[in-house]
Amino acid sequence: MGDNKVLGINIPAEDLLLVYKEHGCWAEVGRQVGLQLISLGEGCNTLERRDQFVAKTTLTNKNYDLPYDYGSLMHYRNSE
Repeated sequence: MGDNKVLGINIPAEDLLLVYKEHGCWAEVGRQVGLQLISLGEGCNTLERRDQFVAKTTLTNKNYDLPYDYGSLMHYRNSE
């Protein structure tokens, strides 16, 4: 089992999530075994862009008495 060196830190090479800045905003779908890539280019997840896709109402959000995490990286569709 090899190691990867990131910023001078040796980490196990089993399952890695690599977030980097490239052209576009994309990620592989689902959990990937091994290396999983996420690209967060210019303009990704800005407030203006997020509001086009996220509905924020008290009827659709079940936050279990916790405030909505506007800084969250991941947003998921309704699973019901």
